[in-house]
Parts: sequence; structure tokens; C-alpha cells
Amino acid sequence: MWLIIGYGNSLRCDDGAGPSFVTQLRSRLPESAAQFICEHQLLPEMVEQLARPEIDKVLFVDAKRDQHPPFHFTPLCDQASESQSVTHQYGPQWLLSMSAALYQQPRQGWLLSLRAVNLDHGEQLSTDTQNAITLALEATIQFLATPPKN
Repeated sequence: MWLIIGYGNSLRCDDGAGPSFVTQLRSRLPESAAQFICEHQLLPEMVEQLARPEIDKVLFVDAKRDQHPPFHFTPLCDQASESQSVTHQYGPQWLLSMSAALYQQPRQGWLLSLRAVNLDHGEQLSTDTQNAITLALEATIQFLATPPKN
């Protein structure tokens, strides 16, 4: 089963694209298709959720400033990232690594990055980011059905 984690600050316009996307995706999938989490940022407590026996694949969803394509899937490995940003102290790769190390539960993981152009204060997504979400929804439904191998 998939675990889909959308993260970002919904008070910083397009930075809230991850949770917004996951909320929309959740409404389009059957309940049995995945488990969903929407948070302001990734948290160390999520490692326990990644390690649940029913979870075998994880999709992280986040905004990426000025990304050229509207959305992009990146395979992740379960090794700690060398460069953790201040705003995302616990990155997707770190969570995958901790799941494997602490619970002996390695997981396949991917990052879906959504184009973000406006990170000002506010709650409205830009037109570019809304369009990226719309395009990514259909692609993600197909991706979840047949993900590529890491």
C-alpha cells in the first residue's frame, strides 16, 4: 500500500502545494489505495508510519521553486541526504533511511515536486501551481498504479 505525504506551508502561497495536492488526490482515489498525511513539514514521528507493515511504497509531495516542468517524479534511496535545508530539516531520504535502520523496513520512495512561483505570505496558490497540480493529478494516478522501479 502507498503512503502519500504532502508537506508545505499553506500560509506561504505555492509552498502549500503539497498538502493541497494530497487533499485533491485523496478525493479521487478509493480509500484502500493509500494512506495520506498532510503536514506543514516532515517530522521524525513519520518514520513510524513509514514502517507500518501495510506500507511498501512512499510518495512525498512538495513544492519546488521555479521548477521548469509543472511536476517531476524523482526516485529516492533510503540513505540520509547530505544537504538538509533549514526549512526541511528531516527530508524524505532521511525518513526512508530511518525506517530502514530503526525498523528494518526499507521502503521504495519517490518525490513528486510541483512547480512553485510565489512563496510570499498568503493562502492562494498561483495559477502556475494550480495548473501543475491539475496536470500532476492524472499522472500520479497512473504512477501509483504502475510505479517505475527505483
